[in-house]
Amino acid sequence: MELTAIFQQLGISLGLGLLVGLQRERVESQIAGVRTFPLVTILGTVCALLGQSFGGWVIVVGFAAVAAMIYL
Repeated sequence: MELTAIFQQLGISLGLGLLVGLQRERVESQIAGVRTFPLVTILGTVCALLGQSFGGWVIVVGFAAVAAMIYL
């Protein structure tokens, strides 16, 4: 995969996470906000990109990391 395509996917992921985070801040939700959603979407994108090369276990590890952050 080209480097520009990877950065494009990461940029789209960041933009969508920021939009959802801004909406959640505007509604004043207690769950997450403008910092949390972009981090989670970037983590998901990176795990999906790494999963293409290393297999599906990377996606499971990413999901476990997000679950651990929520639990702690």
